[in-house]
Amino acid sequence: MVTAMAKPDGEKGGRGKLSQNRESFSKTELNAIAQARYVLRNNFTPEGQQYPDRCFAVMAGTLALTEAYAMTQVDTLRKMAERIQARSIRRCGELLKQVETGQGVRTDLLHDAADMKLTRTEAATQAGLSERQKVTALRVANVPTREFDALVESEKPPTVTKLAEQGKTAKPVPLHTLD
Repeated sequence: MVTAMAKPDGEKGGRGKLSQNRESFSKTELNAIAQARYVLRNNFTPEGQQYPDRCFAVMAGTLALTEAYAMTQVDTLRKMAERIQARSIRRCGELLKQVETGQGVRTDLLHDAADMKLTRTEAATQAGLSERQKVTALRVANVPTREFDALVESEKPPTVTKLAEQGKTAKPVPLHTLD
């Protein structure tokens, strides 16, 4: 771990050139250094610290390097999965937004089946979405694109629920109430 912290970028050579430092390490040691660099690169570094907490735990002996490496791989995959999920739900909401709401349409005047238009709720139901999933997707799609991309690509991507909260639009409050 110390070698990875001292030289986080590894050796630059190319075309099979080995530096003299690399020759002094065995294959096992080189593998350990590669794992340590992965842990160093892919873990969150708290503000005010130079290295991630997981690296300090490895150096202190409270966490094995192989465990830290495995945990980092799981964390990296989880973040990727959260990003994919957020983007797919946003796309679902974008597609639903293309369908007219059907709110305020007088269904009693529609006599012919050819006049019937597909509403958002019907489209969502046919796609296998529940009412809650439909609302969540529409709210996530309401988040401005730049803000959404910044949130999703952050070090700690937010959950879909947090994204949906940011996409809520407040209903207008009536100026007076009828009593």
